[in-house]
Amino acid sequence: MTWFCTKCGSQNEDSESACVVCGSGKISEMESQQGVMVQDSGTQQSAPEPSPVEQTSTPSVTQPAEAPPEESFLEFQFVQSPMDSLMGKKVKVNFSVFPSVSVGRSPENVMQIPDASVSRMHAKITLDGGSYYLEDVGSSNGTFIYDGSKFVEVKDKTKIQEKSLVKFGEGTIVKVTSVKAV
Repeated sequence: MTWFCTKCGSQNEDSESACVVCGSGKISEMESQQGVMVQDSGTQQSAPEPSPVEQTSTPSVTQPAEAPPEESFLEFQFVQSPMDSLMGKKVKVNFSVFPSVSVGRSPENVMQIPDASVSRMHAKITLDGGSYYLEDVGSSNGTFIYDGSKFVEVKDKTKIQEKSLVKFGEGTIVKVTSVKAV
């Protein structure tokens, strides 16, 4: 298994405790079975909570006796990324855990995007009244949504839905492939 440096984006072997390119320390992360890095936002030493971002192909290990609680989620697929290993990968963001999800390059975000043109704290996605909204939080290179003919900069809270194309900064484009709002 490998992990990606949050500073320079270099791919490193799991056995490395620091980035082999820039020397940045390894941060607590979880790696999906398909190789998409998902940042674990928890810092507690006690029993780990499930990550709010999960890979859709992760099989359920146990089935509860009761019906599982309803989940609100968005699923993104990387369409363009400076990291070739992310191309085509899907990431499921669970809003049942967090009503608002931060997006950016920093490991403090729920959805971390390893792209130098993405700000540390770039955007926010919220679930409000059964709809999802995207908002830029003062990023340097902007957040954009495709309107059918071109990418338009997100200046205010903008509704996103299934099949929406979202561009973060200059190099990362994701497509919303699945939506469920409870």
